[in-house]
Amino acid sequence: MTAWLLGIVGVVSLGVLIEIIMPEGEHSKYIKGIFSIIVVFVIVSPFPKLMTTDGVNNYFSNESVQIEMDEGSYESIKTEYHNKIKDNFDKILQSEGFDNIRYKIYFDDEYMYNIENITILSSDDLSTQELEKLQDLIEKYLGDVKVIRS
Repeated sequence: MTAWLLGIVGVVSLGVLIEIIMPEGEHSKYIKGIFSIIVVFVIVSPFPKLMTTDGVNNYFSNESVQIEMDEGSYESIKTEYHNKIKDNFDKILQSEGFDNIRYKIYFDDEYMYNIENITILSSDDLSTQELEKLQDLIEKYLGDVKVIRS
């Protein structure tokens, strides 16, 4: 698909360039006509391949652009995502009056966004009501996550 689009862009660009360079005269209309026919052929060139049953699947699967990400890039994106979740949750806790809560979020190793559990490291000085409010905040913003109090 990308090769087809590049072919169209290339032929049109070449036609425009030749039209700019070419002096006006009797030959210019013939050259413009030839380039118009070439553009039409380039545009319809994939259609014969698509006429077969397998044609559509093969054409688009062979021409598609594959994006590959190395492990280092994946890990840096994953780390950045985890940090954003923690930063946003810190802001939520502070806005709700939980300034001194220390916690650790444990993410699922296989996926970037799954949170396995959250461990509350400093919950000794919280009342039962505050613990319930904290549990509600965790459920509201982090989902159905296992909460562990240490």
